[in-house]
Amino acid sequence: MLTDWLAEKIPQDKLLHFTFSLVLMRVFSVFAGDKLFYRLLSALAVLSIGVLKELYDKKRGEQMSKGDLFADALGVLVGLI
Repeated sequence: MLTDWLAEKIPQDKLLHFTFSLVLMRVFSVFAGDKLFYRLLSALAVLSIGVLKELYDKKRGEQMSKGDLFADALGVLVGLI
């Protein structure tokens, strides 16, 4: 099944980043409607949350993950569709 393949190939952390960003974009789209400016502002807000999370990880002594940021960006892009 597709879910088994995803579980084997994509780390759970990346799926969480993708899903969280996608859900936030869908929630924000309820308020943004079809107005492009507000949709882009929502995208910027969600991406900022992802960056802030990575900065928080760095402050705790962990490395910033480009993969996490990529998953966040992918979630935002899918959420814009």
